[in-house]
Amino acid sequence: MKLMVYEHSSGGGYCDKNLTPSLFSEGYAMLNAAVQDFQRIESRVYTTLDYRIANFTPPLNVEVITILRPPQKILNVFDKVCKDIDQIMIIAPESADTLYNLTKIAERNQLIILGPTSEAVKVLSNKWSVKAIAENLGLNVPLIEKISFNTPLQEIKEILDNIGYPVVLRNLDSVGGEGIILVTSTSDLNRAVTMLKSSTNHSEFIAHKYIKGIPVSVSLLSNGLTAIPISLNAQAASFNQQTGLLEYIGGYTPLKYKISKQVKKAAVKLVENMSGVRGYIGVDFVIDEADQPFILEVNPRLTTSYIAIRRVADINLMDALRKAVVEGSLPENISLKGYAFFSKVRIKVTGMLTITRMQQLAQISGVITPPFPTGLEYSEAVIVAEGNTLKEAQNAFQYMRKNLESLGSMESEAGS
Repeated sequence: MKLMVYEHSSGGGYCDKNLTPSLFSEGYAMLNAAVQDFQRIESRVYTTLDYRIANFTPPLNVEVITILRPPQKILNVFDKVCKDIDQIMIIAPESADTLYNLTKIAERNQLIILGPTSEAVKVLSNKWSVKAIAENLGLNVPLIEKISFNTPLQEIKEILDNIGYPVVLRNLDSVGGEGIILVTSTSDLNRAVTMLKSSTNHSEFIAHKYIKGIPVSVSLLSNGLTAIPISLNAQAASFNQQTGLLEYIGGYTPLKYKISKQVKKAAVKLVENMSGVRGYIGVDFVIDEADQPFILEVNPRLTTSYIAIRRVADINLMDALRKAVVEGSLPENISLKGYAFFSKVRIKVTGMLTITRMQQLAQISGVITPPFPTGLEYSEAVIVAEGNTLKEAQNAFQYMRKNLESLGSMESEAGS
């Protein structure tokens, strides 16, 4: 049984474009974590890699099926690769139908897909569809309006005036921080709509009232019929004051909050009432100041918080995921011991990142993504640390970050 983990950003999906440090660092972190856990139950795990990092991947003890270089097209290569494997887990953005198209190809090749069906991906990738399903189930969602990009600016202003500022604008297929902008006044509107339109294939976007509160996510496993919550996770995310764009940095798990059970219950209810939803799923919420949870979106794939959850879970979650999809069985209970804190760390590169240096950086405990060369003046690493308490985990993270920065000619530019 040949199992492949395909992660789009590090696996060659953008081999013909410049690497985006933020997106790439999160993607590689998920690939690294998933591969490590699958290797505990499989002697050989396969993947694909972008040619620019193929020589800088010492932690990945995998069989690389192919290294993608331009002018190769990922969908063509992916189709060919699928003919040589049996099972696949796909980690890819929902935007531009990327995850949907890859899942369709895997289905056409009759693979066992360790994730949702393509039709489920299609539904979950559309924020308006998720909103309608959640409302029908009696779950809280923000007041949302769907707006065409062709709508005159004056009419859009009137719609947003009715919602009330500040307003969050989202593409229907937004993922991570991409395609999500906070608008605080009408003077920001034209620029925001233009930015959204340039990053989506959809002809419409959505607008909803900004909800001040705690951004969280629920991670779940589903066998397609029933679901079990793994954890409630705190998210470190905020809107950039200059651009209005949402910036996701990291977070910690578990988040122990007074309405934790209520939030997990809402996530389970939503997932169990969607056809074809199986595998690992993430549901994003914001808990408002009155402690009411509002559903924002559903991620039909592995999410970045997995790199922390796996460090404190009492079971191998990739083993549980495969059993959920292939056998239809779910664990009776998943316990978390201690806390795990994770974050991206922006590194300003002031020296050469040689293969030897990258190997050193990658071996530092807790470094899930080393600061790969991106062709820019900076890179981003991803670090995760755990402890018996949240404070211990945060202190361990700070120690790891200093250790990372001390090796080589680099200095920290940002990160928390």
